[in-house]
Order: sequence, then C-alpha cells, then structure tokens
Amino acid sequence: MLGNARRLLTCGLVLGLLGALPLLAQESATLIENVRLFDGDTVRESVDVLVEGLTISAVGQDLEAPPAAHRVDGSGHTLLPGLIDSHTHAFGDVLTDALNWGVTTELDMFTAWSAAKALREEQRNGGAAHRADLFSAGTLITAEGGHGTQFGLPIPTLDNADDAAAHIAARVEEGSDYIKIVLEDGRTIGRKINTLSDAAARSAVAAAHDHQKLAVVHVSTLEKAKLALDAGADGLVHIYDSGEPDAEFVKAAAERGLFVVPTLTVLDTVTAGGGGGGAQLAQDEDLRPFLSSDQAGRLRAVFGKREPQKERFAKIQGVVRDLHEAGVPILAGSDAPNPGTAHGISVHREMELLVGAGLEPIEALKAATSNAASAFRLNDRGRIATGLKADMVLVDGDPTKDILATRRIAGIWKDGERFERRNFQAAQEITKTERAPGLFTTFDDGTLKAAYGSWMPSTDTMAGGKSTLDLSFIDEGAEGSPGALRVTGELVKGFMFPWSGPMFSPGSQPMEAVDASAATKVRFWARGVGTLRVMLFAESIGQIPAQTTVELTADWKQHEVPFATFDVDGSDFMALLFSGHTRGKFAFDLDGIELAP
Repeated sequence: MLGNARRLLTCGLVLGLLGALPLLAQESATLIENVRLFDGDTVRESVDVLVEGLTISAVGQDLEAPPAAHRVDGSGHTLLPGLIDSHTHAFGDVLTDALNWGVTTELDMFTAWSAAKALREEQRNGGAAHRADLFSAGTLITAEGGHGTQFGLPIPTLDNADDAAAHIAARVEEGSDYIKIVLEDGRTIGRKINTLSDAAARSAVAAAHDHQKLAVVHVSTLEKAKLALDAGADGLVHIYDSGEPDAEFVKAAAERGLFVVPTLTVLDTVTAGGGGGGAQLAQDEDLRPFLSSDQAGRLRAVFGKREPQKERFAKIQGVVRDLHEAGVPILAGSDAPNPGTAHGISVHREMELLVGAGLEPIEALKAATSNAASAFRLNDRGRIATGLKADMVLVDGDPTKDILATRRIAGIWKDGERFERRNFQAAQEITKTERAPGLFTTFDDGTLKAAYGSWMPSTDTMAGGKSTLDLSFIDEGAEGSPGALRVTGELVKGFMFPWSGPMFSPGSQPMEAVDASAATKVRFWARGVGTLRVMLFAESIGQIPAQTTVELTADWKQHEVPFATFDVDGSDFMALLFSGHTRGKFAFDLDGIELAP
C-alpha cells in the first residue's frame, strides 16, 4: 500500500518545518552501566555497554571507561538495538520523526530514488546522527497503470518479461539497495488493477538476483504470494489477505527461507472501520508530547469509514502466527505514512500487534532488530555487540516481558551520539489567536486583502508539479457586490496529487493555527463549470489537508461547508485552499468568504 506518497504534497503546501533539527550531545565516549541488555538475540542482566565514536567498543561487566566518558545509570532499564522499520515510504522530512521514537533505520519500499541516493551519501559520510538511516528500493517494479503509478509520479514500468533484465539494471544503476516487485491486482479492495504478468515477475526476481540484490514482493493475495515464492523471491513485504490458511504454502515458505513483513499496523487501520490502534496512540497522554501535529493527524486518519472487520483482522493475525510457528522470519514494518500510521511510533504498535498474533515479546523485539538486519543483510546493526554501530534505545522497564515498555523511551543513541528527543508539548500548549465568525474577504477593492490573515497563490509546482494558476479580479461579484476573484488554471499530470488555487491562512504567519471554534462552517459564493475542491488544513489532522467538493453552477451560488465535514472543530484552523478538482483546465469565481456560526 502506498497512500503515503502524499507526503510530497505537504512539502509544497507547508511553508515551514515544525521544528529545527534536534540538538545532539557530542560525546566522545558513553558508558551505560548496570543495564538489562537485549542484544538482538538474548537477554542479559546487569551489563555495561561502552560506546566510543560511532561504534560499540565493549560489552561486559565492570567495564573501564575513559575519564571523560558520559556515564548513564541503566538500573531498571533495558537497552535495545536501534529499531528497524522494514516497510516505510520516506517522502519528505520523516527520518527525524522516526529517530524520535528509537527507529534508527528505515527500509523504504518506494520513494524518489534521487532523494534516497543523497540520503545514503550523507549517512555514508557520518552525517546522519540527527535522523534514521535510510535504505531504499527506490523505484518499485510495476506494470503500466499498476499499483504505484496512481500517484502521478512519472516512473518507468515493466510491461514485457523480455525487458526485465534492462529494467532491473536501470534500478540498480539508480542505487536501489534491493528490488521491490509489485504483484497487486486489486482483488482485496474490490478493484481491478493492472499488474505484472507471471513471466515478468519471474524475470524480475531472476534479474535482481543476477545483480546480487534481494527481491521483495508486494502481495495481497495467497495466489500472488505463491507466485512470489515459486519465483524465488526473498521476502514478502505485506501479508496476504485472502484465502484460507494454507499449510503447504507455510511449509514451503519456511523451507525456502522466505521472510515476511506483515505490516499489521496498516491492516489494522483498514479493518478497524472508523479507526484503529493508531488513533489510540494519538490519544495516549504519555505519547502525545512526542508526536508532531502531523504525526498525530496521520495516526487518526482512516481508509474511509466502513464497518469494522474484526474477523478479517483475526484471520490475518492467524496467518502471521502460522508462518512464525513454522519458522518463517517475521519482520516489523509499519508501511508509514499510510492512514493510521506515522514514522517511528508505528513500529511500537507493530510489535504490539505481532505479540497479539502469537509472538513472544522477545520475538517481536527480534522482528524489529536482528531479524530485519539479517534479512536485509545489514551486518553492522540490529544487535548490540562489539564493533557494531552504536545505534541503541534505552527504555524504562522490561519489554522482553511487556512489549509496551518499548514506548517508555529514556535514551536514544544514533552513531554513538545521544539524540535529544523532540517534545512538542510546549508548542501544543501555546494559546492560539481567536478568529470570530464573520466575513473576512470580499475582493471588492480588486486585491487579495483580508480582514486578517493572508491569501497567496498555491500550486503543486512547489513540489515539482506542473499545474498552472492565474488569479485576476472581475467587476460585479455575488449579490451585486463591486468585485470578485477569478481563478483559472490547469491541473497537469506529473504530480501525484495535483492542486492549484488560492490559499488563505488565517494567522499572522502562513500556516499558523488559529482558534476559529466560535464558528462552525466556512461559507462562500462561487460560480463556474464542473467541480471545486475545498481543502482545509488543521493541526489535528496533520499536514495532509482534509478535502471535500462542491458542484459549481453558471450563476452565483452560496455554499456552506461545515467544519464537521473535515472532521475538525475549527480550534486549530491553519489554512483553506480552493482548487480545481480534475486534471485539465479549470475556471471559477469566488466572493464573500466567511467563517459562519
């Protein structure tokens, strides 16, 4: 699943980061003393761990440390290897979010290969102590019109098995660390999606192996899982969600060394109806201070409202249990930032769900550490041992008995440097400016002036898109008013979610949240042809806007859109954007825009 590439949208719409990069405590040596140690394989009590530079220099008892070493009392705590999320989509500035929750490595399954290349270069040069390391599949392998192409990113597709060798070679040249192959026909979501032929899938796996690259496969059905296994794939990066338990497949998967990343967190959201465990994380008083507004919004997001499917999710967990009991390595992957997930924190939810599927807590910890490192051939991490990278997480309590203890983070080290967690609580408690109901824009004077806040043109060109926009002023607005705003432009293919239109920010700075809860709706006049898309930004829903549409008419018509339509109450209103809706040219007029009681 992807839904996650939307992160690029916010890179263009959001005009500032939610905080500067965290400060790093520069320490030449650190000695963590008398700590319970989960080293990635076993648990030991009362252990000392010495870090010097980028690596772990000693593990034992009563260790000597340099005089200037920073000493950490580990009593009552457990030291874990840095966590590894084995399925993400790292669009935008998310790797610091991941590290804020002890995830020191992300294994990306589709992002812009050029961005991934730059990040890998940074981490090779030792400049990534402020964020999680990234390894990436880069461009996924899919068919024309297949899963992964729906977001508008111009990506090459594999449409003929005979082209597989050249196609995979091009991905390797781009820098793909492993090859992700998509076998998704849409059956489990009630849609028909073009997908790779069996021959193309087999050829892609073989070509990946010719380049000594792992071949990992997106599947959602047992049929495609069997194809992937028979083709020689190394791993599945989703669990199949169709068919009855199949003991023969489970046995074969174990015999052939297949690993599986179930991504239960996102499947929990899919099957929960109106919300799953992500929403519970967002509401947890102990966790909320360390969640940005964007993360909290993503955790609360859903895949549309539907009836809960508890039996379906129990069946999915049963498949995971069968695979695990047969000896198939299970890896923790969140599929962030899909609805109901967020980078970093969702790995903790994934481990909880793995325990719910029958894994012991220590086995769930392995899924997020040593199993992932072994499966993806990352020999320098995933364990705490002499000579390995000093990526570590200190937690309060004993997660080898209670997996929820991983959330009680007391310290994070990345490349030997202590990472100071970002606490967003202070920013969340700042009193917001209040905006009372009333008219705030008329355009009568032929300008974009407003009673408060500011207007600005906004298009996807800020994030690499090609859509166009022209704002002009016309005489004779709604109800005989002196003027109105004319909006014309074109939504152009080339960006996953194209947008173009005027955007209003109600605060003193763009995208600054205000309290407009005294109002209940947005009211405005509009006319035109076709459909107008209304997009609202609020802290509580994250940086991805909530959206709705209104049908335009040739004559002026007043429209009302309640805040409830966007699942917000107006108390953290950040911005409002009026955009064309479908690709192609658009034109509409706006007038008399107000917050209404």
